[in-house]
Amino acid sequence: MIAAFLKLFEQHLHEGRIVLPLLKTITLLMERVAIDQLINDATFRSTICKLLQDEEKGCKDIHRLTSIVTVTLGLLGTGDEIEKEPLTFICTMLMHPFPRVRRITAENLYVRLLESPDLDGQNPSLDFLLTNPWDSDQSPKNIHKMASEVASALGVEIIEAAQEE
Repeated sequence: MIAAFLKLFEQHLHEGRIVLPLLKTITLLMERVAIDQLINDATFRSTICKLLQDEEKGCKDIHRLTSIVTVTLGLLGTGDEIEKEPLTFICTMLMHPFPRVRRITAENLYVRLLESPDLDGQNPSLDFLLTNPWDSDQSPKNIHKMASEVASALGVEIIEAAQEE
């Protein structure tokens, strides 16, 4: 079943009318713990994370972008260890040109980190996610600095330069 999702995703990359329902279906399966075994598979996580990153590039559809964030957050892992590849991608989404996407990413990352058993709500990035104005019109340099601080607190590094609108 998931192989069919990945194949559809690959074949219809950047086709919102197909990708958006596909992402929403994957989200529903994740919420119902129907694909936990696959989420814990490193090859699946890596493949879907790469597809999500490719889909995000050049995407201007808020609904698709927020679905990309939701699915990526679901890939962070269900155990005690948070996965670095999806976490790095989420931190780059904190630099997205659209303020609404940045705000939604920060809010959802905050909730996901609260749910993580290995953080116990003590990570300094938690407060930082809530106290920064992610949806304000700041310079890309300031946004990149805020996202870099979150990434650093979470133990990942953002390699990409600040994205421009």
